[in-house]
Amino acid sequence: MCTCDGGLQLKLSCLENTPLSLYLEEADLKLVAATFQKVSTTVGSVLPTSPLYYLLKGKVEIRAANAQEGDKPITIRHDGAFFSAKAGLVKKAKKAGNEKSVIRRASAAIMGGAGDTGALTEGSVGRPGGSSEDKATVPVVTEAGSVLLVNEQKMEKLVAASPNIKSIIQAMGSNNLEGRLQAVPFIQRAKLQPAQLSALAELGTYHACKPEEDIFCQGDDASSPSSAFYICLHGSVDLWTSATAYRTSGVVRSSLMPDGKGADKPELSTQSVGGKKSLEADAVKSGTIAAGSFFGELALVIDGVRTATVRTAEKSLFLVITREHFEAFLRVAPALKESIELEAKERLLSVYRNLKVPFFCELKDEKIVEAAMHATLERHSQGDVIIKEGAMGRTFFVVVMGQVRVDIADAPTDNPKILGNGHYFGEFSVLAERPALATCSVASTKCTLLALERDSFIQLFADDEELVAYMNIKLLQSDCSLRDVLTYKKSRELFATYLKTEFAEEALWFFDEVTPFQQLPEAELQATAERFVKEYISDTAEKQVNIPDKMRKAVMKEVKDKNVTNKTFDKAREECYTLMARDNFRRFILVDSFKALIEELGGYDVGSFDGTDHLDAMSHLHGREVVDKDKLTA
Repeated sequence: MCTCDGGLQLKLSCLENTPLSLYLEEADLKLVAATFQKVSTTVGSVLPTSPLYYLLKGKVEIRAANAQEGDKPITIRHDGAFFSAKAGLVKKAKKAGNEKSVIRRASAAIMGGAGDTGALTEGSVGRPGGSSEDKATVPVVTEAGSVLLVNEQKMEKLVAASPNIKSIIQAMGSNNLEGRLQAVPFIQRAKLQPAQLSALAELGTYHACKPEEDIFCQGDDASSPSSAFYICLHGSVDLWTSATAYRTSGVVRSSLMPDGKGADKPELSTQSVGGKKSLEADAVKSGTIAAGSFFGELALVIDGVRTATVRTAEKSLFLVITREHFEAFLRVAPALKESIELEAKERLLSVYRNLKVPFFCELKDEKIVEAAMHATLERHSQGDVIIKEGAMGRTFFVVVMGQVRVDIADAPTDNPKILGNGHYFGEFSVLAERPALATCSVASTKCTLLALERDSFIQLFADDEELVAYMNIKLLQSDCSLRDVLTYKKSRELFATYLKTEFAEEALWFFDEVTPFQQLPEAELQATAERFVKEYISDTAEKQVNIPDKMRKAVMKEVKDKNVTNKTFDKAREECYTLMARDNFRRFILVDSFKALIEELGGYDVGSFDGTDHLDAMSHLHGREVVDKDKLTA
């Protein structure tokens, strides 16, 4: 092991990534930097004694001084770790009837699987029942690198001369990381024991960042052991999302599908902490995370890529727990796994909704939570068959990360349809209780799916009118009804635009205005009816609607005689709807904009199922009889 000063500027630059840089002014930080020395490490060597370490490169295991061969380390520190000489030793509240505090080896059970979890007597860091002689921890280098450690004599003189620096050092030593972790919702739900919280805190490392630094970028590989979960201890970060990675035309195309076809391998950007990359031109700021909040939890449970870019808005400090450490911790705290998966499902569904992914963009907040509670996360490997053509399917699937290939018997196989992040399948079999129309298998190396059983699917969405309309349009395509088009927001906007080209938009304006008239309070009926007559009904109306003259006169007389009721305009409303349905709508379903919508929604081949199938599907979800599509129903 070689010791060298390393130069003040080098040490200062290194310490700027530690918590010290956030709590000390530049002048004080320089004084502290002068007390550190840089040490090159070799495998098998023991780090010199120091109250504080900053691991620049390599790996260090914190072992019990009396550890035997084969014993697991107390904890492991990686590049960027800032830790004290007591790493792995965490005090726990006193036990009832026992005056002694209890200390646990924070990660003895974690890094060693289901082994040693026993309590240790105060001062002992060895195996359970260790004697008072077993007091020391030993930091052993297992991967060569370099570390900054403190010259104790210099530090003692410095803190004696500077009360401010002394108070900062003491405050850092007593930082309540357990409290920070307990504030995270999915950790709260898991109801971890104090010792478990302490162990989890010991697995984390600090990382400080300057303003405008990327913690990670959308598209970064989130499946590596080094990907991490972050708790913001100080400062704040902004979330940036680019729709380029989640294009919503037909199949939801992500970085996994550059053109929506084939099974191209994603081009993953490098993991980035401490740098800044140019955002996509269409990137939008989707939120801000302040001190006390967290991010990156999806990386702990899902194999794939980061779904957003996280960039510091100011000087910030984070507690970082790598996926490798977190997975080890979950082995002794399974309740936390269930809790974080629920959090991940809610976050995923919200991301898809915010990015306007078809189907999810219609979900309300309460539906997001309910869907997450009923859904499960499934992990599959390349070649796994999820749904087989002809088999009865009872599960609705969403591609969370990865790709799913869709194959239909007797169809060409040279250019198969590929479903990517955010796309879904299996809804037809779930709704119609008919055999699957295609075989769906995993096309990527790994694939994570969100699965929702049929009963839960029906329960969740049966009362969602817009979802029913959406499914009607997707299943029936040009045979859907005007009612469906008007109920589904995206198709309604297209139809309204089309009416302008035919100079017929007044029919839809009138239809929209008089619909709530049916529920209007009696005191408002007369005045509102007079306005409608003036704008839409009278012979001089600027936006006159096309209704029979007899009907027009009957409405005008009822309003003039002040005999207005909530039903005064019902026949005129029905007439406008019927005319739109049999005239404008018939031409609308033939235009390119409607055909493009069908393609975007991923419409089925209409020859692959008949009207009976659709009736069965919609009766399950819609809960009402299918009627003449040109007739307006309540």
